[in-house]
Amino acid sequence: MVLVGGALATAADPAPLADLLAHRFSVVAHDRRGRCASGDTAPYAARREVEDLAAVVGKAGGHACVHGTGSGGALVLEAAAAGIAVARLSVYEPPFVTDPAGRAECAARHERVEGLLARDRRSDALELFLPEVLPPGALDGLRGSPLWAELEARAHTLGYDHAVLGDAGVPAERLREAPCA
Repeated sequence: MVLVGGALATAADPAPLADLLAHRFSVVAHDRRGRCASGDTAPYAARREVEDLAAVVGKAGGHACVHGTGSGGALVLEAAAAGIAVARLSVYEPPFVTDPAGRAECAARHERVEGLLARDRRSDALELFLPEVLPPGALDGLRGSPLWAELEARAHTLGYDHAVLGDAGVPAERLREAPCA
């Protein structure tokens, strides 16, 4: 079972899920491009993350169950549509937006985040992005924690998640290309 995290996640984040699955699967948690142990060769392209995932599946025996959380869910869906050997696929909360007005808001927020990142204002980019995924009030406590510096170090990967999501709409036509088991 290959576990693929979402925005800002590292391979360490799904450890509790990996522990729950370990009695049934050999579990590999994947550090996505630009995070911790993974490389970050420029320029970024979502297809290269699909290639990264294909390499991880290859190392896991060439055929694996794959689970993606958040934008990692969008990535594993794209990987399946691209033909990666996925035995079973599950996703949890891929951040697709079905409402056209919501997609416009999402695109505007992505543009603002990427503008901040282009000016190396990682902390500001996090402060714009994180309220979308954290419970109310959690950002204040996070800012003062040791985890904040780690998040700042990975903040540039928010643009990678935006690239994986595209316009954030459900890619129905593309998903029809994913093989069903």
